[in-house]
Amino acid sequence: HVMEAYASLGNGAASIPANKNRAPILAQAVYDKLKENTNLIPTVREHRLLIRAWSNSTCKEAAYKAMGLWMNMLRLFRAGDEEMEPRLEDGKMVLEAWSRAINKHSARRAQTVLNAMEKLVSHKKTEVRPDLDCYKYVLIAMSRSKVPDVGANVIDL
Repeated sequence: HVMEAYASLGNGAASIPANKNRAPILAQAVYDKLKENTNLIPTVREHRLLIRAWSNSTCKEAAYKAMGLWMNMLRLFRAGDEEMEPRLEDGKMVLEAWSRAINKHSARRAQTVLNAMEKLVSHKKTEVRPDLDCYKYVLIAMSRSKVPDVGANVIDL
């Protein structure tokens, strides 16, 4: 599977750093081609592979891309596509990407993902509960934030 190969680029000590940034772009191109074809619909597998590829990337827009895919999965799940139920690992990859992102909105975006995960559980839509790592990634994103009052939101966690 081509997307799987791209998603795994950059995972490992011997990988070439340039591949780490190029891999998600190539995987995204394959995903976009799938979406263009009316006979092929990207499955949960393609969504997860692409989230992994973007989450492992150091591209400036990587966290946004990973979050967009995760939110798309969430939208499809809420619309009744049970296969698209986001797993804990999916959310953790997105949260970790935000914890590494150099972006003034990283903390707020990470909180949005965490809140969406918590809301699914509280509304009994899923049994996938955020774990300690999820909260850790949000706290890391908050600690790196340059937004002056971001610390006020810690109490909401």
